[in-house]
Amino acid sequence: MVQCVNVDWQAKSAPADCVDVFLKFRPHFSSEFEEAFLHQLVLARLKKECHRWDPRSDTIPIHEWLLPWLPYVGSAMKSLYPDIRLALASALNQWHPSDLSVLAVLSPWRELWGEREYGKFTHRHVVRKLIRCLHREFEINPGNQSLEALTWVLEWKDHLPDRQFIALLEGEFFPKWLKVLRKWVSGSPNLIELEKWYCGWKLLFEKNKLATNERLLVHFHGALVLLRVATESVGVSVENRPPVPELNGSAATNYQDALALARDEEVKDSPVREKTSPRNVSSRSVSLKDVIENMAISHNLTFMPKGFHDGQQVYTFGKHQIIIEQGVVFLEEVKGVFKPVDLEQLL
Repeated sequence: MVQCVNVDWQAKSAPADCVDVFLKFRPHFSSEFEEAFLHQLVLARLKKECHRWDPRSDTIPIHEWLLPWLPYVGSAMKSLYPDIRLALASALNQWHPSDLSVLAVLSPWRELWGEREYGKFTHRHVVRKLIRCLHREFEINPGNQSLEALTWVLEWKDHLPDRQFIALLEGEFFPKWLKVLRKWVSGSPNLIELEKWYCGWKLLFEKNKLATNERLLVHFHGALVLLRVATESVGVSVENRPPVPELNGSAATNYQDALALARDEEVKDSPVREKTSPRNVSSRSVSLKDVIENMAISHNLTFMPKGFHDGQQVYTFGKHQIIIEQGVVFLEEVKGVFKPVDLEQLL
């Protein structure tokens, strides 16, 4: 059996072979032998293969050769989750949102990891790439509109936690969209073209079942305010036109702002908010790791775990290697030598 697992078994290309052998001989195993076989041989081999997995050269998705063992190893599979996340994070490092094959690679892990861990993963490794895509490859252009980059982002609707996906649109799409509309209305727009443009966008969001989301609907209402101003300005000289109003000044202007606003509303609407003690409020305060993670997203930098140094977790932050310990960031200045730095020195 040792030979079967360590030598004969092609874990990636033929994952079922070893499972078949295991099931064939399982009736003859004692419970102690079965546990040793699964935990000391199978899981150890799978862990090794996680470290070796390279999505650029391995055509078989990681879940296809890991999950066949889930019914037999059960909760022990959780011991591989950090390795799986590290492998997937590495794969996403060079990923571009136009490659939608990653949806099928990630989706099997959502239920297994749980919404919290899955959300932390997508926040770190997916959302920042989608934000970069919207910044660099998507433009609101009424005269020559391309939807390709936005279509890539919309494909993530059912694959990101709702809070993240809505915050992405609220903070990274709508401010840009309303800015273009406001500029258009400030000129001398053709009302038919203006209405057609608005209805086209509204229809796109309706088709994607997003038009009735409260946090997004408010932006369509803001657009209607601007359209009303355009209607009232027809036939009126420039100097006598009603002023184009400023919309909600407290609205989110980026993804992080939108997330923060959503959290604030959740806390405000919570029925137990009045019972929250100062100690509990403190426990919810943002950690240094969260701050650094948000810095990475805002500046389109990589932030992910990368091994250990003297038992401490090392992270890649852009081109730097750092350690976060007791509220202090340590930067690797030379190989293996970490010194404390201010956050500003990381950028």
